[in-house]
Amino acid sequence: MVGIRRAVPADARAIARVVVESWRSAYRDLLPAGLLAGLSVDGREEFWRRVLGEDPPAGVVVVAEEAGRDVVGFVAVRSRADAPRVGELMALYVAPSEWRRTIGTLLHNAGVEHLARQGCARAELWVLAGNERAMAFYRARGWVPDGRRQVEERPDGFVLPEQGMSLEVRAAGRRM
Repeated sequence: MVGIRRAVPADARAIARVVVESWRSAYRDLLPAGLLAGLSVDGREEFWRRVLGEDPPAGVVVVAEEAGRDVVGFVAVRSRADAPRVGELMALYVAPSEWRRTIGTLLHNAGVEHLARQGCARAELWVLAGNERAMAFYRARGWVPDGRRQVEERPDGFVLPEQGMSLEVRAAGRRM
């Protein structure tokens, strides 16, 4: 059985593991092998420990865990400070061994419901260009490509082209 709860700083390593495993599996045909090989659970853990320890928190992170097991996925959402009533789904990852078991849907719904409770009428996200699997996942939950494009320039020299998707939060909430 899968449990959903708010993340705590002690979840940082498990979240980092999920990120690294997910990137290596989901992006293996989209990103250079060197970038994927260079991903570090230790480095990602430090990042997530900082995020989960923010006071006040910039957003909310919700994890999914199997009964008696480690964290198997998470979602991170926040209200945008620069755009009233707009939320952002910053990250949603599930361990590849748990794909297609509804865990992603449970996490997605928890994130969107949180944004609705915060008064957001619309949510936005960025998806790696060419990531058809993720785009299909989001489209099935009501997200639509919105024409936004950006290139994330990473400190390691890699660039990640991304495209935006949007969701009318209130409409999504009625469907859940």
